[in-house]
Amino acid sequence: MKRDDKTRASFDYLKNMAESQGQFSVEDLVQHSGWSKSVAEIYLQKKFSGIVKKAGNKYQVDRKILGVPYDRYATLFKQKQKLFVEYSEDKNPNVTIYEFFLPLTLEHVLKQALDELFYKDTVKNRLKLIGIEDVSKIFGRHLGDDDDKFLDYVCEFVGNKFVGYSISHVNGRFRAGDLLDKEEAAKNEKDGQSYIIDETTAVARFIIPHDSVKTVDSIQPELHIGESCTLDESEQTEWLFRNLFVEAVLQATTDQDEIWVLESGKNQKLYRYKAIDRDE
Repeated sequence: MKRDDKTRASFDYLKNMAESQGQFSVEDLVQHSGWSKSVAEIYLQKKFSGIVKKAGNKYQVDRKILGVPYDRYATLFKQKQKLFVEYSEDKNPNVTIYEFFLPLTLEHVLKQALDELFYKDTVKNRLKLIGIEDVSKIFGRHLGDDDDKFLDYVCEFVGNKFVGYSISHVNGRFRAGDLLDKEEAAKNEKDGQSYIIDETTAVARFIIPHDSVKTVDSIQPELHIGESCTLDESEQTEWLFRNLFVEAVLQATTDQDEIWVLESGKNQKLYRYKAIDRDE
């Protein structure tokens, strides 16, 4: 019997056993698949560990194999993989979602500004521009730590919280200017002034999990803390997002009347950054 024939035969047999929920022995699998006993034993131990369980001296097939197509099953014998991956569940008590809203034409500007902050040296430079003293008020600082060691600690925090973002495109219609009567709006349209505008918006979304609220005694009792310092991890994250990512986008975008950032999750906020005196 050819290898492919043996694979197909074993697939059909295992699906039949899953449907009946009957038990089988190694010898039964050998008989129905055409494999040798040693091969069947290896497959039961390694390849089929996610779909076959031991039942005394015999085996039983999990019903979830009934939803597996043959092509996927066949890959088990070509690659070092399992049909099903086991996952551990990790829960975070809170989550914050930040979303930037910019016209699609500025998507490249948005990406460039955000991508720059995926590099440690860029993050360090921005923190230095903010001021080490101001950053210390938010994160605290161990006695004896020099600036470099302290910034490494903050960068580690940034690296754990901001690991990526997703971008989606949203089609919308917007009114340009004040609310007008139809006749007045039509007149303005004839004069070349758009009243209702079709625009595709690029939305960059950050999803940030939060740990439990930390206290001074339970986390770092040796921390030297100023009066303005907070150890609330979600507040630290918000401060970093506004001072790093939002500032990066605002500095890179110079031709917008408004930039919107929506915060949802633990808090619900809409930040509207409006250009001031652009014509001056």
